[in-house]
Amino acid sequence: MSRAILQVDNLKKYFTLAKGRFGKEDTVVRAVDGVSFEMAYGETLALVGESGCGKSTTARLVMKLLDPTAGTIRLADTELNGLRGGALRDFRKQFQIIFQDPFASLNPRMIVHDILEEPLIINRIGAAERQRRVADVLQQVGLSPTHARRYPHEFSGGQRQRVGIARALMLKPSLIVCDEPVSALDVSIQAQIINLLSDLQRDLNLSYLFISHDLSVVKHISDRVAVMYLGKIIEIAPKEVFFNAPAHPYSRALISAIPRPDPGNRPARQALSGDVSTTVNLPEGCRFHPRCPYAVDKCRHDEPLLKPAGDGSAVACHRRLELPLWQEVFQDPSKLSPIAQARLRLYADRRRERLNVVNL
Repeated sequence: MSRAILQVDNLKKYFTLAKGRFGKEDTVVRAVDGVSFEMAYGETLALVGESGCGKSTTARLVMKLLDPTAGTIRLADTELNGLRGGALRDFRKQFQIIFQDPFASLNPRMIVHDILEEPLIINRIGAAERQRRVADVLQQVGLSPTHARRYPHEFSGGQRQRVGIARALMLKPSLIVCDEPVSALDVSIQAQIINLLSDLQRDLNLSYLFISHDLSVVKHISDRVAVMYLGKIIEIAPKEVFFNAPAHPYSRALISAIPRPDPGNRPARQALSGDVSTTVNLPEGCRFHPRCPYAVDKCRHDEPLLKPAGDGSAVACHRRLELPLWQEVFQDPSKLSPIAQARLRLYADRRRERLNVVNL
């Protein structure tokens, strides 16, 4: 048995926009283009990046809502690509999804009881067990069993999202994909839902693939962070390492844009220039090089691979050992966590070794 609950290897999803005519090639969107990662049992992996980078498409591929163009997805040592029909329906109990919009994802013509009971009926759970499980799950998410007789429009936004979470828990899954589950909520309600998800993860040993734009939320709930850019993962790292010592220039720009409540402890903003490419017309070489302030000729011609950095992280950048250290530019090293200080020393040593080789 593998220690990973989810293994994604070289996952690709291409969409054809238009068929080529008169000898021309098809117009293809490379929404996901060679994504690989693993998740451990009980872990929260956050997938972040700009709109259009492929986060939600990756989530839908993991949920088997889309069929991949290439690559493999293994959940609990079972490859999902080969599952069809009844086998897929039976196995789907192990992974569920929480959608972004709690109102659009709930049937307005059904009361909450029927919404929660529906997956149990599909999976042939007995009537007595259905009633018990509906009441138990409502209490788990902070609602009363009396709420089961209400329609979705009778709830607030936060309560509706609790209903969405309850629906995801009905079949007792081990993996839940959270597709921006708090982005449609007020800030105060976001905190309640994030705390609820953390409590459920602890009590039920859940694993979360957490899709989000909000790095402040990601910092609170995640164990590791994966950054996507134009269909590829360009950096993946433990949370402490990522937020205290980001290695990729794009990750640095994202973190520098996080709003800070303390004006006296606000790092300098790293603004990006240049045109944003698309997954239809991908640039040659590194996909980020048109916007990267550190790009050189190699970046414009050779695509970097995602390589381990020696501290539990991996970075796809040709110049990852040559860039100015994040702490030297943006932060006071004395305020860093021990993990970030260790990474700072590691990168400083590697940079000195590289410079010594060049001087020789």
